[in-house]
Amino acid sequence: MITESTFHLIGEALTRSASSFNHTRVCELGNQWMMTTPICSDIKSPFLTKYQIPARQWYESKGLQYVSIDTNGKDGALRYDLELPLPLDILGQFDIVTNFGTLEHISDQRQALQNIHNLLRIGGLVIHVLPMSPDYDGHGLYTYTPKFLQELKAIGAYYTELEEVVYVTPGEQIHGGDVLCFVLSKQS
Repeated sequence: MITESTFHLIGEALTRSASSFNHTRVCELGNQWMMTTPICSDIKSPFLTKYQIPARQWYESKGLQYVSIDTNGKDGALRYDLELPLPLDILGQFDIVTNFGTLEHISDQRQALQNIHNLLRIGGLVIHVLPMSPDYDGHGLYTYTPKFLQELKAIGAYYTELEEVVYVTPGEQIHGGDVLCFVLSKQS
């Protein structure tokens, strides 16, 4: 779920990628929804509830080429399992890959992270929003710390564009707890 507290990461990534890419291609992990914000309140949707809209609709309203990967296949998502290597024809195709609440549900973290890396073009950006609190209401298989980010950077394939801890406001809590947010740029 993309909330107001984490929405600015998308804007930051789009701003940074705009100078490098003419036609920004976004791959979202999980078929995500956005909490309504002033930024996306202009979108009218038959799926719109008081609180959320399909993320696909927002990205496409901004002229972005959008693909999502989710085993549920809903809303046109590519039905791939991130615990398995992805098909060669989609690798290296994306300027931005977003992870707003998918990675923590995947048992094979190594393969999932390899897939994320392989989806990106050189210079592409990955946005991670990951649960930090071990009492995250039993949500997902994993929680993360800033050390996780340091280990990702240590392998030498990324450099940090943005890093922060977001203290989720009570009205936005979906599962409870704070999240680690960061944007990385793929070097190799």
